[in-house]
Amino acid sequence: MTIRSIHEALESPTQNFRTLYCLRWNKESLCRSLLFAEAEITIDDKRYLLCMPLCTTALQYVERFTTIKKHLCSALVPQMTILRDEMKYIDDLGNESLCDILLEPLPDAMPFKDAVATGQSDEEYAATLLRSLANLDLELQRLDISLSNIKVENLLIDRDDRIFPIRWYYATEGYGGDRAALSRIESLLSTDRRSPILCDTSAAYTTSALSGHLSIGKLSEGLIAVEDESGWGFVDEHNNYVIAPTYLSVTPFNEGRAVVQSAAGMGLIDKCGNYVIEPRYQIVDYDLRSGCSEVLDNNEWRRFDYSGRELKE
Repeated sequence: MTIRSIHEALESPTQNFRTLYCLRWNKESLCRSLLFAEAEITIDDKRYLLCMPLCTTALQYVERFTTIKKHLCSALVPQMTILRDEMKYIDDLGNESLCDILLEPLPDAMPFKDAVATGQSDEEYAATLLRSLANLDLELQRLDISLSNIKVENLLIDRDDRIFPIRWYYATEGYGGDRAALSRIESLLSTDRRSPILCDTSAAYTTSALSGHLSIGKLSEGLIAVEDESGWGFVDEHNNYVIAPTYLSVTPFNEGRAVVQSAAGMGLIDKCGNYVIEPRYQIVDYDLRSGCSEVLDNNEWRRFDYSGRELKE
């Protein structure tokens, strides 16, 4: 499964979804993380985050959370649902296949990053947001849980200033794992307002011996994806930067290539950080088997070879 698979399915939901055929898709919302390709959809005027697993371990996180959720009673905790064999797609061999889909309901709330932007110029509102963050921390303590994925883009806030985390699938039992992440968000609302708002999409938090980073990925081909205040980049096994942390999101390296996302769009880099495909496209979907990339440009698909040369029909 690739990000192109979910794009094509969302373009024609009646042909490609078993029960979600009436969905409406916000076409600006399609993004990818290390685990899922995600899109915001609407069904009967209710908003959801639709997530397609990009690897075999993705739904294991969700299933672990489902076990934890049985013991949780809170308005914060979403009713995430795994829809088995929900989406039809064409696999690498050209055969029609089915995949599971994760559906997470979204509250009637706005992105927390928009509230932070307002709070950075309004001290009274900043104080309100700090109280809301404190209330969130108290609720996590009551539930005795760590979300392990708290960041600005994974929070929503409603009209009553209640904060709702999304993307719960990294949650683990035991309180305290989010304290450092909450402190970083609180610092955005302090009197020193020069810190940037963090704006990468849902990136996986994984265990690593490295330290000094906001998020740390897995070792792949000698490089490790890490997130710092300025964005995502790559370090070697000794924690030395090889590719500067300037991207909104990245994927692990496969066959010497990694997909990156900048403010201008998606692209492809080599292990030296050189652009194979400039990061300015809607979607770059790299196929490690063929070494080619399917690229969505102005709603038209184009194909590039391993070296970044466009292949003509």
